[in-house]
Amino acid sequence: MCALDHLPASPSDNKPATRKTRENRTTDTSAQPSKSPKPAWKRRKEELQRLRLETKALQGQVAFLRLRETHDKLFEA
Repeated sequence: MCALDHLPASPSDNKPATRKTRENRTTDTSAQPSKSPKPAWKRRKEELQRLRLETKALQGQVAFLRLRETHDKLFEA
């Protein structure tokens, strides 16, 4: 049992940490195009769309709960 306590937790623990060289780091950052921030109107539009979808989902859930409530009242008596 003592021998198992000294083994690494996973096989990846045996591998030494690899470091990127200076050349690799510069090519990685230059390969990615810089993103310009989204305009405010676009963020608001996306948020409005998300809120509309959430509203529809919640309305459906409310309708289901009301239907279940009336069903329970009918069969309770």
